[in-house]
Amino acid sequence: MLTMIFNVVLMTILYLFGVGMAPMFASSVLGIIGVALIIIALKKKQFQKYEFRWIDLVASLLIAGVAFAVGIKLFGPDLHLAYNNADPAVHFFMTQDALINGNHSSMFFNEINNALAINGMSIFTDSSFLNYKLYIIIEICMLAFSGLMFYTLASQWAKKNTHNLICAVIAIFYLLGYSLNNTIYGFGYLGVAVTLICFTIILCKSLWDGIIGLKKFMPLMSMCAFCNAMCYVLFAPLVWLIIAAIVFCYGRKNKFKFKKILLVETAIFALPLILVIKFYYFDFLLTEQMDVEDQIRTNGAHYAYYIKNAILFLPMAIYALIQNIRKKKSFVTTFFFISWMIFFMLSVIAREFGMISPYYCSKMYHVAWLVTFIMSADGTVQLLQRIPKTVIAYGVVVSALIASAFFNRGGPLVDIYRFNFSWVRLHETIGEQTMEGYRFASDEIVNKGEKIVWATNLRRYDRAYWFYGLQVIETNKCDYCGAWNYDATGLENNMKENKVNYIGIFKLDPESYAPYTSLLKDKKPIFENNEVAIYKY
Repeated sequence: MLTMIFNVVLMTILYLFGVGMAPMFASSVLGIIGVALIIIALKKKQFQKYEFRWIDLVASLLIAGVAFAVGIKLFGPDLHLAYNNADPAVHFFMTQDALINGNHSSMFFNEINNALAINGMSIFTDSSFLNYKLYIIIEICMLAFSGLMFYTLASQWAKKNTHNLICAVIAIFYLLGYSLNNTIYGFGYLGVAVTLICFTIILCKSLWDGIIGLKKFMPLMSMCAFCNAMCYVLFAPLVWLIIAAIVFCYGRKNKFKFKKILLVETAIFALPLILVIKFYYFDFLLTEQMDVEDQIRTNGAHYAYYIKNAILFLPMAIYALIQNIRKKKSFVTTFFFISWMIFFMLSVIAREFGMISPYYCSKMYHVAWLVTFIMSADGTVQLLQRIPKTVIAYGVVVSALIASAFFNRGGPLVDIYRFNFSWVRLHETIGEQTMEGYRFASDEIVNKGEKIVWATNLRRYDRAYWFYGLQVIETNKCDYCGAWNYDATGLENNMKENKVNYIGIFKLDPESYAPYTSLLKDKKPIFENNEVAIYKY
């Protein structure tokens, strides 16, 4: 995670000095910095030391193995596009735009790291047209990473090897829930933002437990706070408030004067705040003339049933909460859990009063899932030391229920697992023949200076957007792209206005192009297979 944070900080510095968001140039700079650090370490004979335990290796392989198995089942061995909605196509477009053109959005943490990763992995592909497969590989890796980061935190409570294995199982249950759901919906930035919050908790806990000192904590947390906002700005105000409160409590615990606490808080948050105002407020909200209130009322595709899915894990979490408060321990994770649950309840109330859309409210569930599982792991380890047989029996029941969800059973308590497994088994893919149509349109139309519109409805617009992402067409400047905004007459007029001479359809979805069939009568396709047909208009 620190590497991802350093990537974005470096890119931001380059941008502020007028170089721009140039992933390829940044890759070279990162390489030079890496070589320089190795040389310095060799000269000083100072090296990082790692504690290696076989149980952590076993747990990590188990977690990563499950994540990759599910990922391959979802996308297939050939890595076909199999997302639930159009959002990942938009973010793939942004990644491509960052990689090829050096452009960036208002929240660029994930797209910059994706662009750098694709740039590094592109040596294994013979065409940039295959970048979507690299994008999918990154998504699967981030799914595994979410489980591994969770295990890193949860295993800190483990007292025995068996505790580590149980924490690994809890990490698997964690990633198969909202983390996998996030992968299915393709909200890559959201999943990384939650993992970044998990890392933030680890960093705060390391300070509180004396693992790192304040001098190291301040620059690391400052960069982390900035990246929290640049990954998903919706979470930033809440996360920053929690961090500020933890730092304040740390200062009081160590008998800092108020002035020193204020200086520490300023050192952490001043620069991130200035940069967030610049990138998000001035460069995005003002430039795009967007209203925050309107934005958070916007709806979209989402899964939103946290309460019933958390019931199985809340007993352990509540036990840990009570014990930690009573014994005054695990302050950071307990404080984070209480704080986020308060924010969570406030967001639900705001949703009921129409102040925030169900879509944006559902984003809060992902972090609520994280903190619930963190506390659940803590409570499980504590109870294992008191009533191990009861805890193991409870774990067997929970495991059986989650396993039954794979067969579309198990009831409402494991609904998210049932939803996820159903999509993994029955997902729809954008197949190889559609990709052949994309390649033809790219080689024979776009690369020859012509334009094509994909005639489809809003429900299937992701298929059009993937093409635009592969071509890095600036869709916000191409009104003709939005076929679903028009009826046949409106589309025809818009095509004439924008000098568009080609129409593409997705044959597997007749209802998506039904409104535009009048434009295609008496015309023969210049390209056709079982999934795609392209006509010259």
